[in-house]
Amino acid sequence: MREIKFRAWNEKEKKMIPHNRLFRLDTSNELPFLPLLEKYNDDYQVMQFTGLKDRNGKEIYEGDIVDTNGGRGEVIWNEELAAWGVKQMVSDHTWIDRLCDWTDEEVIGNIYENPDYLTDE
Repeated sequence: MREIKFRAWNEKEKKMIPHNRLFRLDTSNELPFLPLLEKYNDDYQVMQFTGLKDRNGKEIYEGDIVDTNGGRGEVIWNEELAAWGVKQMVSDHTWIDRLCDWTDEEVIGNIYENPDYLTDE
């Protein structure tokens, strides 16, 4: 069974909200999950768990920055291929999307807390 989880970056407070603090089960409503966030608005950037783990067993979320054999890149959902992939800069202002086998990748940060990891290798 596929595990569906999310986390959220709170832009205003500059902190990551983990899955277990983002949602709660509410059986009094037809909606199974309700946000625990007081105000679900533009201050929050929600990221989905990919269902994958890096070479160290760490969960991989969209927006994570991974270190790969080909350099560093951001974990993204590739709409055309309907698969998780990595977006990498190959030269100044040129980005490519590629699929990974996820056995060699390592999560080293995310685009909100460590954006410089994509430019400083």
